[in-house]
Amino acid sequence: MRLQREAREPSRSKRIEAPPTEPGFTQPRPRIVNTFLWITARPPFYSHRVAKPKTTDPKPEPPTPLIAGATHTWEALVKAVPEPTPAHLELFALRTPPAALIERGSHIRSEKILTDMVRLCGVAAEFYLKATEAQRRLLLGFSSALLSVTVHSGVKLGGMVGDRGATVDEREANRAADMTTAATTYREGMDERDRLATALEIAVDGELTLETRFDSARGRVTDHPTLTTSLLALVKFARGLLLDKASHAGRQLVEGGLTEAGLDETTALAARVKSSGANATGARTQGAFSKAEIDLQDGVCLAYLERIMKVWNGAHERDPSVPQLLPIATRRMFSPTRKRAAEAPAEAPVAGDAAADPAAVDEKKPA
Repeated sequence: MRLQREAREPSRSKRIEAPPTEPGFTQPRPRIVNTFLWITARPPFYSHRVAKPKTTDPKPEPPTPLIAGATHTWEALVKAVPEPTPAHLELFALRTPPAALIERGSHIRSEKILTDMVRLCGVAAEFYLKATEAQRRLLLGFSSALLSVTVHSGVKLGGMVGDRGATVDEREANRAADMTTAATTYREGMDERDRLATALEIAVDGELTLETRFDSARGRVTDHPTLTTSLLALVKFARGLLLDKASHAGRQLVEGGLTEAGLDETTALAARVKSSGANATGARTQGAFSKAEIDLQDGVCLAYLERIMKVWNGAHERDPSVPQLLPIATRRMFSPTRKRAAEAPAEAPVAGDAAADPAAVDEKKPA
């Protein structure tokens, strides 16, 4: 048996024997490779990795717009909604004090109001044309006239913002030039005032009445308006002396070179000083409309928009087919809808309920 096993399997000693070497030669140590780990670490040649299909979360479908044409423009809205009549303007005129409207409108930019107005009024105008009789019955309190007043209040606000913005931008672009011109004309005006005042002071020297009038005309200069006043007063005083042929001071002024033409130039210079000073101080930088006027119109538009939203959102709660008008740009200006404290219950109270029947409570009181 042992001989048969040796015949089938060679001896291990034969497998690890090293070939004979020469004396003094050191045989290198054989490298042992862990073939078992290498084989088990790699997948077998017949294994097939099936790639799993990548699963992606389905994208949420965009909400279906209530109205087919969800994008509205002021141009299209004005064509669809006629301009209100004077009777409608008087009928839907706000009774809110202007101070309250200005206060409310001062907390939000006009552009945000216009953004929501064109969208919400566009939805209302498009739906109301094809609304059924039942849907219009739910919209109690809304009418085409109210929509017309609301839309054209927004048109008015847009015009005011456009005019004011264009004027302000143009003024601000030329502000540096205006300030330079004002400074130049102020120096010219002061030089002319000193020149004319010196000549008049010499001419009236010793005449107490004329000296008093001269001091009053010269006055005190602190800015462009006071310089303009002083120049015009000195010109008026000098003209009076020139017209008085018997005046000793007048004849001295004529002899010294003062003429009517020279006084006309001084008057023109005073006008330039006044206008350049007004431009430099920004007296008209607000344009055709002041900020208070625009804030007032902002409050008016918010009030009309709130009226329409209350009616439409209430109708939407009763019938979802009626579009809901929700503000986006102006949402912080409108408080959430709150139910009234004294609102009637949706269902009738159950008979015999002590909480709903005060008489039942009285009957239970001891006599």
